[in-house]
Amino acid sequence: MKDRVEEELRKLEEANIISPVKHSEWAAPIVPVVKKDKSFRMCGDYKVSANQAVETETYPLPRLEELLATLSGGKIFSKIDLATAYQQVLLDDDSKKYTTINTHRGLFVYNRLPFGISSAPSIFQRIMENLMKGLPVVVFLDDLLIMGRTEKEHLHNLQKVLQRLQENGL
Repeated sequence: MKDRVEEELRKLEEANIISPVKHSEWAAPIVPVVKKDKSFRMCGDYKVSANQAVETETYPLPRLEELLATLSGGKIFSKIDLATAYQQVLLDDDSKKYTTINTHRGLFVYNRLPFGISSAPSIFQRIMENLMKGLPVVVFLDDLLIMGRTEKEHLHNLQKVLQRLQENGL
C-alpha cells in the first residue's frame, strides 16, 4: 500500500494538484481508498480537521423525477464520467490551508478540491448544473447523461456538452 500512496503523491504533485508545505494548523491524515475497479484514490480524513470547522455547503442532488423528466423522449444516450471530478475545481489561496494532508513525505496542501471535504459533492453538483444549464443533459456529480431522440439530435447534444466542458477547462 505504501508504494501506491507514494505513486499517487508523485502523480498529484506532478499534476500540481498538491504542493508541499512546511507547516499547517489544519493537517489531516490520509486515507488510501481502493475503488471497486481496483484503481486507487487518496483522501484526507478531514473529519478530524477542516470538516469540523467549515460551514458545510448544501446543494441538493437531483431527484429521480427530475432526472426522468430531463431524459423524457430520449432514445439514444451517452454517459460521460468525469475523471477525478472534484480535483478539476481550483481552490482559492485562502481555502488551500484547510486541505493540508499529513503523509510519510511530509505535509501537502491541495490546489484543487480534494476528496474527503464534506462540501465537495454539493460544490461540484452546483458547479456542474450551472455549467450545463440549457443543455439536454442530466448531471449527477461526476456523471453526465446526454440524450437525443434521433442519432443526429444526440450527436448535436453530445457535441454541445463536450464543447461546454472544453470551454471551461474540464
